[in-house]
Amino acid sequence: MSGLIEVWRGGVNAWECDENGHMNTRFYVQRACEGLVMLFTRCGLPGLFAPASPTTPMIRDMHIRFHREALLAAPLRMMGGFFGQGDSAAQAVLVMEDLRNGEIKA
Repeated sequence: MSGLIEVWRGGVNAWECDENGHMNTRFYVQRACEGLVMLFTRCGLPGLFAPASPTTPMIRDMHIRFHREALLAAPLRMMGGFFGQGDSAAQAVLVMEDLRNGEIKA
């Protein structure tokens, strides 16, 4: 994951899991949105998602590829970076991995 920066770190909470102890899909999306905010912040655009910001990014497309289930209490981190950008659009990649073994989750 060369060139990516850490944009989120946390774990899987009990209330985020289904009956099998796997993190629910909506929380992967929530983490991705949190990671995007931090990615823009760490790249020099703090406050871009704030209510008073004159410009707010819009997520046009989101593709999530699930590799392995994130289980209850798993320590996770998300790495992110841009792989394309223009005047009014940018493409980002976010990778969620298990901190214990480096296994990619999504």
